Amino acid sequence: MDLELAVTHHDDGVVAVQVTGDIDLVNTPELRSTLHALVDADVRRIVVDLDAVEFIDSTGLGVLIGCLRRLRSSGEDRQLAVVCSRPGIVRVLSITGLDHLLDVYSDLPEALKA
Repeated sequence: MDLELAVTHHDDGVVAVQVTGDIDLVNTPELRSTLHALVDADVRRIVVDLDAVEFIDSTGLGVLIGCLRRLRSSGEDRQLAVVCSRPGIVRVLSITGLDHLLDVYSDLPEALKA
């Protein structure tokens, strides 16, 4: 499935990136470049909404980790959050331990308020 990204800017330097489709080896370059551009634009908090993602592989997880590292290296007050209520994706985040590195929320409004 093709990857679709929708970027929405909110107040106080918060940006939501809604992802639709599969995050795999073929599609990760687009996601990576979008997230890196946001980091380079000094966005304070990036919220990646994975609720419409059917599948994520290790390259997709690597993109999230890479984004988190870039944010942390550019300022302590910068954050990456993930929205996900899909049991399969939540399980992947849990098994890999990413749920302890990332702020994981069950819905977008909750993540945006945090």
